[in-house]
Amino acid sequence: MIPYAAVTRTRRNLEALRRAGWRMFLTPDEPKPPQGFRYAIDNGAWRCYQKQIPFDERRFERLYEERGKDADFVVLPDIVCGGLESLRLSEKWIERLPGVRLLLPLQDGMTPADSGCGDCSKCRRTAYMRAWRARQKEDLPEVRRMVQLDALYRSEVLRGSKG
Repeated sequence: MIPYAAVTRTRRNLEALRRAGWRMFLTPDEPKPPQGFRYAIDNGAWRCYQKQIPFDERRFERLYEERGKDADFVVLPDIVCGGLESLRLSEKWIERLPGVRLLLPLQDGMTPADSGCGDCSKCRRTAYMRAWRARQKEDLPEVRRMVQLDALYRSEVLRGSKG
């Protein structure tokens, strides 16, 4: 498993993260990685939700345009606690973000059937489907394995709470 941390600028923390092999999560609010770190891009929806402000598409697009080609992956835009509405929003972004691995944030209320994928073995959402099944069975070891293999889960999803 490759761990990712929120961007920090503290030298001591950066050195500890570097020694431990961690990477950084860039967001529209923290668009520049510390020197020498690999990174992934998060859409920043959680922070917008916390601040009760709208998602800023332009800032996210700018981050993707500037840093997307070198990112390990990009988290598709979502709506926190948005259920199927979040899934539909994420699906609209797939074609807008070419050339990079995309990860789909899960929200309560989503099921594998909702994605419109007929063949889960070939679908780019395979990790989502497999992790969803494990989550429904309350099989946390399998959920954790899926996280290690291919899925991005917010900590709220691993705990099984809403959000």
